Amino acid sequence: MRRLVRIYDRLVTALAVVAGLTIMLAMMFVVVDVSGRFFASAPIAWINEYTEHLMVFIPFFGMAWLVRRAEGHVRIDLVVNALSPRAQGWLAAWVALLCTGTCAFAAYYAGLETIKNFDRGIETIGNYPAPKWPLIGAVALGLGLCAVEFARVLHARLRGLFPN
Repeated sequence: MRRLVRIYDRLVTALAVVAGLTIMLAMMFVVVDVSGRFFASAPIAWINEYTEHLMVFIPFFGMAWLVRRAEGHVRIDLVVNALSPRAQGWLAAWVALLCTGTCAFAAYYAGLETIKNFDRGIETIGNYPAPKWPLIGAVALGLGLCAVEFARVLHARLRGLFPN
């Protein structure tokens, strides 16, 4: 089981690295496009569309890593800090449960949509169409990994509420 967890952790970290590299790639695409427009009056036609496609991968490949890193989502802790430590633990557990369920639900339906798009050969709309299933597959993968990370948070919170 530990080996599986290590492999999973490496996958989450690798996808976060890919998200970071994708940001740099998108930035380079834009620089090349702007340079082509400015210096040669010849923009590269496909860059805008494919940069838009890259923008899907960035948040969904980095989400699970962000959840793992101190539950990196936005918090409003004004009310939470007013609660007792035990109530804070319960609230954190409920929030983790809600996030786990929401991400798992959305990942399931995104996965179904990915399969449907793959089977039907659906492509993006634009001048340079591309298969749509990798884009939706990235959403399904990111949400699925987030569900696992929130489940890990839930497990840790419940262990804190009910120590042996």
